[in-house]
Amino acid sequence: MRATDIRQGMKIRLRDGLVAEVLDNRRGNARRVRALGVIFGDDEGDVAIYDFLEVDAGGGRWEPIEFSETQRNARSINDALDGFGRPGRDAPSTNRPRS
Repeated sequence: MRATDIRQGMKIRLRDGLVAEVLDNRRGNARRVRALGVIFGDDEGDVAIYDFLEVDAGGGRWEPIEFSETQRNARSINDALDGFGRPGRDAPSTNRPRS
């Protein structure tokens, strides 16, 4: 299934293994989802489309998602930037006094 064909109410599996329900019909690189079965209850938020892995095809089958070239490029750039000074990653805190 193409990423642009994913609609509200569909269940998807994310790259980190969580299963989520799509909450919107937007097109683009960010979609609103509700992650199901998280430790402290369901969690809702925006997720980059390139973090989607598979869509529930029914009957216990999961179908891989096909991405456009633009979406694949965005994922490559995001993966390349991991750990290069992005807040919340391995970057040093910007609040520390400089010596």
